[in-house]
Amino acid sequence: MDNIKAQNKDYEHLTINDILRCILKYKHIVIICVVLGIAAGIAVQNFLTGDDPKLFYYSKATMIITSKNAEGTYQASGSMDNPSASDVAFAQNLVLTVSQLAKSNYVLNLVIGRLGDDSLTPDKLSEYIDCKVIEKTAFIEVRATWPDEEDSIRIVNALMDVLPDAMTEKLDIGSVTVVDYASKSEPVKKFNVQYILLFAAVGIAAGIFAGVLPGILNPKVYTSKDINTYLRLNAIAEIPYINNKSDAGMLVSRADTPPVYREACAAMASVFQYTAARKGAKVIYITSAVSDEGKTNISINLALTLSAKGKKVVLIDCDSRRPAVGEQLGLDVIMSSLQDVLSGKVEAEDALIAYGDNLRVIRSDISETPVDIKLFGGMLEQLRQHSDYIILDTPPVGLVSDALLLNGCVDGVLYVIKNDYADMQLIADSINSIRDSGADILGCILNAKKSSGKYYNNRYYKKYYKSYLPVKGKDKDKDRKQAYAAKGQ
Repeated sequence: MDNIKAQNKDYEHLTINDILRCILKYKHIVIICVVLGIAAGIAVQNFLTGDDPKLFYYSKATMIITSKNAEGTYQASGSMDNPSASDVAFAQNLVLTVSQLAKSNYVLNLVIGRLGDDSLTPDKLSEYIDCKVIEKTAFIEVRATWPDEEDSIRIVNALMDVLPDAMTEKLDIGSVTVVDYASKSEPVKKFNVQYILLFAAVGIAAGIFAGVLPGILNPKVYTSKDINTYLRLNAIAEIPYINNKSDAGMLVSRADTPPVYREACAAMASVFQYTAARKGAKVIYITSAVSDEGKTNISINLALTLSAKGKKVVLIDCDSRRPAVGEQLGLDVIMSSLQDVLSGKVEAEDALIAYGDNLRVIRSDISETPVDIKLFGGMLEQLRQHSDYIILDTPPVGLVSDALLLNGCVDGVLYVIKNDYADMQLIADSINSIRDSGADILGCILNAKKSSGKYYNNRYYKKYYKSYLPVKGKDKDKDRKQAYAAKGQ
C-alpha cells in the first residue's frame, strides 16, 4: 500500500454524513443566514407592498343561504332561526364557491363602484377578502382585513350589498339573506408572508451552502474509512475525544484518566506490537501533519502502555522547536537533554530519565538547530541494545522537514491524525512526503475521535468498567472487598 499515493477527498465523494457534520459544525452560520433571510423578506415585503406588517383591521358580516327542493321551489322546512339540514349541508358545500365569487372581478368591480374609490383594484381587494361557513349552520361569514379601520367596515358592507344578488344570479340557490352588516372592526396582526417565506428559503439554502462549502473546499478526516480509502493507510487505533482541560495532557498514568481512554490506548499498543513484530520495527517516530493533533500525547501513552506490559521502552523528545514530553511527564529541567548527548557533554545512558520500572525518557531543550543525523543514529544504535522499543516524538512533518531527516535511522513511522482538524490535502501531501523519502509508515492513529460507535462508547461497557473502579476510603482493599461482596463477586 505504501507505493500508492495518498489523495484528497473531492466533493464528488462527500457523503450525507459529511454534509450533516459540516452543517452541524457551522450551524451558527446557517442560523445567521436564515435570520438575515427573514429580515430581508420583511424589508422587501414592506418596500414592495407598503403594508404595515403588524396592524390591520378585521371586519365581518354574515348571511344565510337556503337551498331549492327537487321541484325548484324554496325549502319551507327551515327558517333563519332554525335552518333545515339540507340548508346547512348546502352552505357547507357552497362556501368555497362563494369565496371565489366574492373575489371575482365581476363582484369586486361592483364593490369599487359602490365605494366610489378609483384607487382600488380588484386584484388588491381580493387579497384581503375571505369567506367561511359557521360550523353546523347555514350562515356564511364574509370578512375583510384592511390597514384602515373605517375602510375595513365600508368594504365588507359594500360587498354584502352586491354579493347576495350576484349569488342568486350566478348560482342555482334558493335565497340569500343578509343577517348582519359590519358595524365595528378589530385590530389584528397580519403578515403578508410570500416574500418572507421566499427569502427565508433563500437564507436556509445559503446557510446550508455556507456550511457545506468548507467541507467541499477543505475536506477533513472523520473516520477510519477515510484513512483507508483516500490516504492509503491502515488505521491501527481510534483514540476517543475526552474533554480534558489539564495542561498535563490525557495520560494513562494519571488517576483521573477515564477507563475508556486507557482501554483505547491499550488496544493501540496491542495492535502496534503486532504490526511492529510483523515489520521487524523496533525504532519508530511519531508525527502528524500540523501541530495540536496530539502526537506527543500519543507518543507518551504508547510508551507508558508498552512499559506497563513489561517492555523496555525509551521515549525521546525530538521536537526541539516545541518540546513537550518533559513538561507533560513533569521531568526536571535540570536533567540532561538530547542536545547534551549530541554535543558530547554526556553519554546517552546518562541522559536517560527513569519513569517507572521499564520506561526511560530523554527530554529536549528548545533549539532551532536540526539534529546531527550521524550522531543521532549512533545514539540510537547504542540504545537499541538494551531496549525493546524506541519511540521518537518528532515535529509535524507537514510544517517542517525535521522528521524526514530521521527516516534513515528508524524502522517505521506512526502517523497521527486528529479527527475533523487538518485539511485532508495537507495530510495527503505530508504522507506522500514521508513515503517519497523511503520511510515505512506502519499505520495511522485517529485521535480525538468524537461520536464513535466503537465499544468504548457503549453504555454496557461503561457499566461494566464502573463496577471495577477503585473505591475511595482509608482502607481501599477492605472497601473494595465489601463492594464486591455486595455485588455477589
